Order: sequence, then C-alpha cells, then structure tokens
Amino acid sequence: MLRLILITALCMGLMACGGDDEKEEPVFHSITAAEVEGGYVAIGNGQVRDRHMTVVTVVPAAHYQIASVKGCSGKLEGTSYITGSILADCVITATFIPELIKASAASVVGGAAMPAVIDAPYNTYAKFTITADDGYRIKSVTGCGGTLVKATFTTDRLTAPCTVTPIFEIDIPVTPAATSISLMGVAAEGAALGNSLVTAKCADGSGFLSAVVTDVQGNFSGQVAPTALPCALTVSNAAASYYSVATKVGRVNITPLTSLIVSFASQQKGADWLANNNWQDAIPQLAFAQSLFGTALASAGYTLPNEAFLPFTVNFQVGDDWDKVLDQLQASLKSSNIADFDALVNLIKDGNLVSLPAAK
Repeated sequence: MLRLILITALCMGLMACGGDDEKEEPVFHSITAAEVEGGYVAIGNGQVRDRHMTVVTVVPAAHYQIASVKGCSGKLEGTSYITGSILADCVITATFIPELIKASAASVVGGAAMPAVIDAPYNTYAKFTITADDGYRIKSVTGCGGTLVKATFTTDRLTAPCTVTPIFEIDIPVTPAATSISLMGVAAEGAALGNSLVTAKCADGSGFLSAVVTDVQGNFSGQVAPTALPCALTVSNAAASYYSVATKVGRVNITPLTSLIVSFASQQKGADWLANNNWQDAIPQLAFAQSLFGTALASAGYTLPNEAFLPFTVNFQVGDDWDKVLDQLQASLKSSNIADFDALVNLIKDGNLVSLPAAK
C-alpha cells in the first residue's frame, strides 16, 4: 500500500514538473488613419502584433496627389507606407494636395500676359495680368474660358491644361488736330543707301503723304495718315530691294536683316509678300521670326551687339556695331557659294536658317 502511494505521488510530481509550459498570449496594437480631405489610408483590420511592422496603402482621390504621410514611425515609398516597429497604438495621417493644372500664356505681338505659366490647383481659377506694349491696346483675350476685366484675365475653373492668348490692336494716340504721324529710320545694307527712294504701303491703302528720299547717311523721315499703320516699307538700289514693317509711330529701319526676317515670317520673297493683299498676315509672326533669326546669326558666328536683337527699331548709325553686322553679312555672302542676296532670300523664305553664310 505504501508503495502504491509513493508511485502515485511520484507520477503526480512528474506531471507537475514535466508538462507543457503555458504559452503567453500575443500582444497587438491598433493602427488607425486620420480622416483627411483628398484621399484615405487603407489599413485593413488595423491590428499589428507588438514589435512587428506592416504596410498600408495611401490612396489619393481623383485629381489629388500625395503630399506627405506621417505617424507610426513609417516611410513612404510610392503609394505604400511602411511603418516602423509597432510598440503602441498609433495614428497614420496622410496629407493630399490637388493636382496642378498648367495655364500658359501665348507669346504674341503687341504685349503680353503675365506670368508666362501658372500651375493652379485642379478646379480653381488662375489670373493673368494683360499688358500692352507702347502703341498697342488690349482688344480681347481668348483661351481657358475666362473673363477679362480691365487688365486682369481670370480663367474658368481649370480641369485641363490650356493656353491664354491676348489679342492686341494698334493704339495710335491722335489729337483732333493731328493730320499725320512720322516714320523715320535708316536704310542701309552695310553701306548707307543714300539718295534712295523709300515707299510705303499701309493698311488703309495709303502711303507716304509726300515723296521720301534718304540722305547720304541713309536716314529718312516721312509722314503717313494717323490711321495708316501698319505700313510695309521698301527701299531699292541697283543690286537689291529691301523690306521692313512699321507697326507703330517712330523708328523703323530698312536693311537686309529686316528684309530676311520679313521673308522668313511670310515665307515669301519680299516683292511677292508686298504684292499680296494679305501681306499683313505675316505681322503677328515677326517677333518670333526675329528671335529665331537672331539666334541663327549668333550660331553662324556673327558678332551681335550686347543688347536685344531688334533690327527693325534699333537706333543705329553708319559705322556703329549694328552697322558692322550688316557689313559682316555682306562680306560673308560674297565669300559663300550663295549667288547673291536674292538667292539667300529664297533659302530663308523656305525656313532654311542654317543656310545663312558663316560669318567672315
């Protein structure tokens, strides 16, 4: 009997000492997402085991993008937010910003819309300031479905990229007593075109009110009617004729540079452009053509004055830096395989700016 009691006690002791240990229950922490505008954080059941990491997805709403995400010691990779090791309940807060829509201002003759580009939040408005150059006034503004009030153009709500195009018209301040306006400048091809006849063909069908002839330095001055502008100008010598355009009162030069730019903008030889009833159609293209032509001259090695490339209106005199550009062009043309200035015009009117003779 004593033996049986000892065996039973021993067995019970073995069971007490040698059985499975009790397993600890795992600890979980809650992850939640703050409610914000513009999207949400997809968390799942929101339970993460102690000292473990998890990945959640950041989902922007339509036309929003992720700006930042913080909380739970995580980091953002694309649209995935990887938490740090979770030691306690925590909150993930995502910030979203509206998609940016680009509204651009077209480059036109007569003025500008500023700024050149606006990146506006989706479904909001953009405002441009419209400024006319001297001698022009604002006529209207098109694009982006907006409204013009004085000099401020406000777009409709922006939902897609669009372009604002200001339209300017010539503004000639004329007093009741005024009977004419002045056009003056220099006619030169390197050497001054002295004692040469200058003619004008104006938008109203008129021309100079009296004959205009250059002096020995190529200077000229003539009067046109106050309503005449714009006017196409021509000067000729034995070798060639040159063309230019006056869009406002004051200075306008006539040189091989202005003639080539007119042909480049109109895609016609000067005589054909002037004979065309639609000759004014090339005027809106002149500013862009002038810019490209100046770049092409610089690329061909010409020494341009350190100022804006404005051959139509620059105040120059025979022998100065601008006149030297004309001399350089004449010398380069003579040493090239281009037959004459008329042949160069044929190349330039077809858009071949790379055909400019290399500078000599």
